[in-house]
Amino acid sequence: KGAACFWKTPNPPTDAISGAFITFNPDGSLNLQTGVVEMGSNGQTHLAQMLAEKLKIDADQVHVVIPVDTKTAPEHWKTVASMTEYMAGHAVMRAADDLLNQLRSNGAQALGCSPDDIEIAYSRVYSRKNPEQFIAFKDIAGGYKSNTGESVGEPVLGRGGFMLKGLSMLEPQTGHGRTGPDWTLGAQVVEVEADLKTSAYRVINASTVIDVGKVINPEAMRAMIAGGMAMGISLSSREGFAYDHDGIPKLPNLRTYKLMHIGQEPDYRVGFVETPETRSPYGVRGFSEHGIIGIPAAFGNALSAAFGKQLMTLPLTPETIWRTPAEDASDTV
Repeated sequence: KGAACFWKTPNPPTDAISGAFITFNPDGSLNLQTGVVEMGSNGQTHLAQMLAEKLKIDADQVHVVIPVDTKTAPEHWKTVASMTEYMAGHAVMRAADDLLNQLRSNGAQALGCSPDDIEIAYSRVYSRKNPEQFIAFKDIAGGYKSNTGESVGEPVLGRGGFMLKGLSMLEPQTGHGRTGPDWTLGAQVVEVEADLKTSAYRVINASTVIDVGKVINPEAMRAMIAGGMAMGISLSSREGFAYDHDGIPKLPNLRTYKLMHIGQEPDYRVGFVETPETRSPYGVRGFSEHGIIGIPAAFGNALSAAFGKQLMTLPLTPETIWRTPAEDASDTV
């Protein structure tokens, strides 16, 4: 077995921004529009979940606007994965607050009470003092018309924006500074079976325990981390480019580029620790690519322990292991 620890913070511009728009449909469901591009991290799904939680409605009442058109979508600082819930999450929460304030104003005028008495949940606006008297989202999102035809309120359009604050570049002389808004930490272990005669091996298990702050989508988050581990094992065990003496790649096409195939993968195990990030919506920490970070080191440590050699070159193919002199052996962790 071999183990490794990792910790990572994003490195965005110190003034990175993100925005969100929320609009209503005639049936009372909502449209959520951000600049977040779905690239496999389930970021848009997580934003929809966060919005539904904030508004106390079912997640299927939130429709995410896909795809992203930069001409009409609010700005999002970059097409990335691990900053989605932090950056766009803040923007969505602010847009939700804006939406709720407008609904309270409309509801107070329609129900004849103070905005402070208005409660919003289950796609309804109602008075805390008389919950049986309510108005559905679909009847109040565009303002409200009474039985006499009198109209009150305004059309409801939620808008929110967020800019990073409190970050700084690293000082060249001291290394002091704050380049990211949060840290994500974890530990990874790889277990192998080794044939000491042929230098062949088999990866049995790969495990990750990661502090994500708050688990908001367990299955999707497990799949994301497992996918990162698969990429880490594949690149560590077989992926590589060979070059000739002129620096020209010897691989003429991707067909001859070796990847780990179905049936060659180990068992993946993912565990979560929840230490909420106090400055993040719902305490969630950045996560996405983190499943890959420590795997090459854990994998190398496992093979080094198995073969009694300090293996420091990727990819760690059986040939690489065989060619590494035994006299280079040293203790590994």
